[in-house]
Amino acid sequence: MSAASPTAPRLVLVDALRGFAIVLMVIYHFCFDLSFFGLANWDFYNDPFWNNFRSVIVSLFVFIVGVSLVLATANGFNARSYFRRLALIIAGAAAVSLGSWLMFAERFIFFGILHFIAVASVIGLLFVRTGVVSLLVGIGLIVTANSVQLEWFDQPAWQWVGLMTFKPPTEDYVPLLPWLGVVLLGVYAGPYVLAVLQQRAGNDRSLMLRGLAFGGRHSLLIYLLHQPLLIGALWLFTALPSGAADITALYRGQPPQGIGYNRAVVLDAADADAADGLPTDRRLPLSIVFPQQGGPYPLIVLSHGTFSSPQYYERIMFHWAGQGYVVITPQHVDANFGVQPSGYATMQAVTMTRVADMSQVLDELGSIEQQLPALAGKIDHDHYIAAGHSIGTQVAMLVTGMKYRTGFDGSVVQAGENRYDALVLISDPGKMRLMPLELWRASTVPTFMATGTDDYGLMGQRGAAAEAQSEILSAGAAVARYRLLLDGGDHYFGGLIQKDTATAPDHQGLAIFNATSTAFLDAYVKGSRVAADWLARVDLPQITAQRAQLQAETP
Repeated sequence: MSAASPTAPRLVLVDALRGFAIVLMVIYHFCFDLSFFGLANWDFYNDPFWNNFRSVIVSLFVFIVGVSLVLATANGFNARSYFRRLALIIAGAAAVSLGSWLMFAERFIFFGILHFIAVASVIGLLFVRTGVVSLLVGIGLIVTANSVQLEWFDQPAWQWVGLMTFKPPTEDYVPLLPWLGVVLLGVYAGPYVLAVLQQRAGNDRSLMLRGLAFGGRHSLLIYLLHQPLLIGALWLFTALPSGAADITALYRGQPPQGIGYNRAVVLDAADADAADGLPTDRRLPLSIVFPQQGGPYPLIVLSHGTFSSPQYYERIMFHWAGQGYVVITPQHVDANFGVQPSGYATMQAVTMTRVADMSQVLDELGSIEQQLPALAGKIDHDHYIAAGHSIGTQVAMLVTGMKYRTGFDGSVVQAGENRYDALVLISDPGKMRLMPLELWRASTVPTFMATGTDDYGLMGQRGAAAEAQSEILSAGAAVARYRLLLDGGDHYFGGLIQKDTATAPDHQGLAIFNATSTAFLDAYVKGSRVAADWLARVDLPQITAQRAQLQAETP
């Protein structure tokens, strides 16, 4: 996908290197498409492996752009060939923008690899005879791009330059900086590459090299055609009635957006509990994930599991944020074994500090926005959702109006919090001595609970039968209540949340939870009729090969 090619006979190794980059690109996009269609569960937005894989591919392409500019002008500048190739790339870039807009809407590609190559081919041409200057400028641009971020470049009109404080919501982003620096490194290396290739002329006859070179000579055509072909094939595959596509029919909500992530906001904890082993003066760190564009969005406050930390819940937090929610997870007093309760009294005190944390997040949203200005205007202050996992389910239930006994004298404990208007429970709270009889009759907000046949509940029995996990649906439907049951689902999604486990990661189970919980939130918090209709009509057993059931009681 270079903007020009040498007028002399093509040099096989350069074409082969470009062809190798094309092969890597097709592999990357095929894996991305598998994930997009629900046939795999790879995180292309946050996983370092995929981010680094993409960086290698882009680096190869743009370095070759610089080398090719030198090779193309080695025997003089052929304006006709250069501008013809440049026009083809510009047309290709326009086609990519249009096609991605039709497929991804607001995440369309406004400055991807072809857009970059078109601009860089013009700028890079100015450096083909500058020698070491191209090297120094290239290094300077790379260093600048990795050390300078300015809010001024966050403006849509300047996002193509780079130097932004966040990655814009787009499916392919190759800004001018730092990648122009890599092009100039290729320009500097061009004469040396040319000298080596001239020495090897005629020696590159292996079948593999020539096959890669063929792909390199037709790189632009392959780039434009491979994604429509891959997407079309996968669309046909997932449309087959065989059920082989597994979870591809799950609720998706709106397309993922650019995500902001911050772990630097810290509050002074409001509680001053004097129970044994608990600090009376502590800090309350927050992990905050939010959509970078648009708003305001409903706020989810998530209470993590015992002795865990917010970082173990990023796979859930990032998904919800990508679907249009702000997610704040306070790091509770027991996080990372900071406190190890020795009995019910201390555990009860820990629980109440957690309840205080959930209220304090709402109390100090103004302070949080002052510490994190990018969050300003992102939170819909009319819609707060409490979520929790493991012991966090008890905390989330308390802040949404439910009660529990102390376990000592039978007295009832409840929180004074009444600002949360929906509840998401990640694991069954279970039958425990602290839970009063007819617990669910006290629920006053729409509730979604996810559990599995191998989920032992909160202080309950491992491998509890599905019939014992249905209390949420047996109290009468004063409010909407949903239960997601995963066959073989355990307390940790196989170690994907709360802590590492020896069991295999349950990516499919987590994907099912993420999708169905988002549909619930969209229906009951955002008022989406599309989501409500999906909840009413979805046949989870059929589209998950009998893995999942979604049951509901509604008023």
